[in-house]
Amino acid sequence: MNFGKIDNYILFGGGRFLCYLAEKLKKENISVAVFSCNRHLDEYLNPLKMTLMEFLKEKQISYFNTEDINQDKEIEKYITDSTMPTK
Repeated sequence: MNFGKIDNYILFGGGRFLCYLAEKLKKENISVAVFSCNRHLDEYLNPLKMTLMEFLKEKQISYFNTEDINQDKEIEKYITDSTMPTK
């Protein structure tokens, strides 16, 4: 499978692995945005000793709080021909 050049990632959900991936992409200067809900944003991530929202703010990673991704118009700004959505 070939997607071509991907330089923009949209991550959905939460958890520490999402944090690790978002941080890795940002360190590689790849555009990344996280779409999540209150349940995930407020979740305390024990190994990181902070919530997902605190982590994203600290690392200056764009994130959006949405309860229904199908109704959220903010995501449209992030979708381009070189976007890779991940779950």
